[in-house]
Amino acid sequence: MRRLLALVLVLTALSSAFLAQPAPAESYGAKVASSLDPAKVLEHARALSSLGSRVVGYPGYYRAVEYIVRKLRELGYSVELQEFTVVTPVEVEAYVEVGGERLGVHAVWPNAMLVPPSTPPEGVSGKLVYVGSGEAREMDGKEVEGGIALMDFNSGGNWLRAADLGAKAAILLEPEDTSSYEALAKFTMAPLHFVRAYATREVAAKLLAHQGQLARLVVRVEMREVKAYNIVVRVNGTAYPNDAIVIAAYFDSWSVVPALSPGFVEALSPSLLLELARVLKGEPPARSVWLAFLSGFHEGLAGPRAFVERYFYSPEVASGSLRLWMMVGLQLTDESPKVSSMFVGYGLRYGAGSSVIAGKYTWVKGRLYSYSQSRELLTLVSRALGYQLKPEDLYEDYLEASGWWGTQQAPYMLVSEPATMAGTVSFTLKTAYYRGYRG
Repeated sequence: MRRLLALVLVLTALSSAFLAQPAPAESYGAKVASSLDPAKVLEHARALSSLGSRVVGYPGYYRAVEYIVRKLRELGYSVELQEFTVVTPVEVEAYVEVGGERLGVHAVWPNAMLVPPSTPPEGVSGKLVYVGSGEAREMDGKEVEGGIALMDFNSGGNWLRAADLGAKAAILLEPEDTSSYEALAKFTMAPLHFVRAYATREVAAKLLAHQGQLARLVVRVEMREVKAYNIVVRVNGTAYPNDAIVIAAYFDSWSVVPALSPGFVEALSPSLLLELARVLKGEPPARSVWLAFLSGFHEGLAGPRAFVERYFYSPEVASGSLRLWMMVGLQLTDESPKVSSMFVGYGLRYGAGSSVIAGKYTWVKGRLYSYSQSRELLTLVSRALGYQLKPEDLYEDYLEASGWWGTQQAPYMLVSEPATMAGTVSFTLKTAYYRGYRG
């Protein structure tokens, strides 16, 4: 809670530093940051993560759209909904029948994005064989061929070994803890059809109790083109209403098991935007601020791209009556109070190695660095944590042509990448040392 509070203050203060002309940015940023209520941020995050999977196409995602729109309207905002479509895997049914019981399981993300891990309508049948983490020594002497492999989730890509040895399917068993490395290893970009399912800890225990027994696995996943939404509100500036800065966060979630993606961590950034919307009602900035709740993030940055295509290339922008100067993305976790500024991600990799593009960020770098060293920010964050910090504990700059990945675990994407490609000086403030947990 303390680290989250500190991070919220850093993110808000740094992003607000660009909004307060002609008033001093430091004073405005500190004023906005000190008005935030971290308890409200957590309240929104808990609410969003209680709605079910927020993977686009699942009911929890559409409940999240309704929740955000409702909260913004309660604050008195006029809400704009931008509709677009994405193709996504939707789990229709998934279960195992064994020992007279039907046990619910869940489908794993498709291989090559387009090959759903579905069984034939009648399912696949075979003996349940526990193979541990799927190492060769653990499979030695076991009847893997023709069976259904029960495998620890933390097994890297060893499900491929089970497929190679002739297993009809693999059921991955819920671990105590895991990482994005393990999640990303559970599918491949090769168009391989091999059924993979996921069992929660409770179901896993029952399956392990039926080792050696004949079981039937049914999994049905459909690739559907579904509606998705971006949500936008505009806070008009007091001095420069036609100059706007977009502060954006994505509100959907992702998991290698799409049906199980409550996404508490991924709910933190849109929750901060909701709280920022409340604060800006009473502390309007000099320039206009657009708060953009984007989605389709994990579907190739579909939402951020749709937003940029509609708004950054609108007739108002083309005529000069509206100037969208930049997008500041927010991607936070509670792992560290330190924030990285970044403009290159693995979604588009635009600007990687380009000193010309990086050169456009010189004034941004100076502005962010200056404020990260300010006494106001240091005092706010130190008070939130309960101990004294140094300026270097709060902020690190990776708005560079080389070394742009900073302290992030690759691969990662940034919500601001399409806006950067559109030619604006856009960037994302991202938690430093982020380990990449999702779901």
